[in-house]
Amino acid sequence: MRRWHAPLVLAAALAMAQTAPAQSYRNYFPLQQGNTWTHQQGTSEAETYLSVSDSFYGVYQVSGIPGAQSGLWVTWGGNTLYAWRPSTQAWVPFIKFGVAAGTSWRVTLDYPFWDNAELQLKVKGFDAYDPYLDRTYANSFHFYVLSDMANGGPKEMVFAPNVGMIQYSNWVDEAYDPWFLTQGRLGGRRYGLIKKQTLESGSGSQLQTTVRNQVYLINSQSAWTRFYAQHNPGQTPPRVDFNRQTVAAVMAGERPNLGYTIEVPRVTWMYPYSTALIKVVETTPAGPVVQVMNRPYTLVMLEEKVYRARVDWQVIFNR
Repeated sequence: MRRWHAPLVLAAALAMAQTAPAQSYRNYFPLQQGNTWTHQQGTSEAETYLSVSDSFYGVYQVSGIPGAQSGLWVTWGGNTLYAWRPSTQAWVPFIKFGVAAGTSWRVTLDYPFWDNAELQLKVKGFDAYDPYLDRTYANSFHFYVLSDMANGGPKEMVFAPNVGMIQYSNWVDEAYDPWFLTQGRLGGRRYGLIKKQTLESGSGSQLQTTVRNQVYLINSQSAWTRFYAQHNPGQTPPRVDFNRQTVAAVMAGERPNLGYTIEVPRVTWMYPYSTALIKVVETTPAGPVVQVMNRPYTLVMLEEKVYRARVDWQVIFNR
């Protein structure tokens, strides 16, 4: 055992020896080395990165908790997550998942992170919505700091079962500043958004097919060259790094008139499976239209390797 870890292990064993058997609440914060959670704020590109960076004998180092610059060592005792306080060489109650809604407790860690904060389990078992993933998590827990709003650390945290912290908020200029889960890795499997970039979009694909509403995943330069020669003959295809990227070619097939548009607003992993969910929105033309046969399409570059996908094709009718 690493010597400098020995006090944490011994203290954890002594502190947790008399705690009640844990129920199912531990899956609200899956602690496994290598697990990560990425949160994003508003429309900016800013991200925060939470991770389980080290573990041994039931003790975990969690890095990236807002306000805890050097990270926290945590361990479970029953349905309570305890955090290590170096200044007193002791485990202190950190997040209590097993208490009733409305219960509050004092968290005393080292400055500046929650050195004297009153935390409350505000709501237990509610539906929490993540606008980035367009997903609602049932049976979520909402924790809230009742006092010491100038104290370092998040002012709100929301946890969902089998996922972890899906939302947190800081207190900025007397208002809450929410961050939502966008990506992660849980148990070695990817979770959440797949970043993307639109390469082309239009209505004049030359790909000859009678099949409608198809998405082709292209994962090699040779396949990309063959596809593009049919889609846009005589032109050079956009550059793609197929060592780490995939092209999703969204082809609507034939439409009887101009004015249809095809967009891909979101691509996500269907956790825990290595399959992507590609959301496609087709918008029909409004008002008078030109009767010309065309083939609407959009070509999207995904910033990860994707070999299997399910398509959610939605149509918006303009009247």
